[in-house]
Amino acid sequence: MLEFTLNDIADLLHKHRGELQRFLAGRVNSPETVEDIMQMMFLRLSTYQTDTRVDNPRAFLFKVAGNLATDYLRSQQRRNESPITDEQIGEFLDYTPSPETALISQQQLAVLKQAIQELPPKCRDVFILCKFHHYTYLQAAQHLGIAESTATKHMIKALEHCKRRVFDDSF
Repeated sequence: MLEFTLNDIADLLHKHRGELQRFLAGRVNSPETVEDIMQMMFLRLSTYQTDTRVDNPRAFLFKVAGNLATDYLRSQQRRNESPITDEQIGEFLDYTPSPETALISQQQLAVLKQAIQELPPKCRDVFILCKFHHYTYLQAAQHLGIAESTATKHMIKALEHCKRRVFDDSF
């Protein structure tokens, strides 16, 4: 079995260093990457074992260097592929509710409308002003000529009634 000793590998890489660096530089265009590949070559060769005799160590070095450069370029290509953007994901998402969801929502809306109609007039007015016209309780109270605490009580009553009707009633 042929094994390279660490001294054999160091001698081979030192002897052909300049040639290997020029060869790799022509492939990867980055001095840092060339040095990284040279180090990877040392590691790869230090674990190399085979029953086949290496007759031409120089050619073998260049073959290993070429393979490592190709591996590096492939990994870079995979990394440089543009990531999927939110817009691209949005093209595949369908935000349209399912027919079942739409039907349930329509039913809940109908129940809510009915619940609002069932409220006493002042209670309904406070609810509509606060929820649909975005009045504060104080503004609703001033608009209706009632105390703020009364508007708050009407709102609590309206919310409890609507919640009970929409969520507790079954369709």
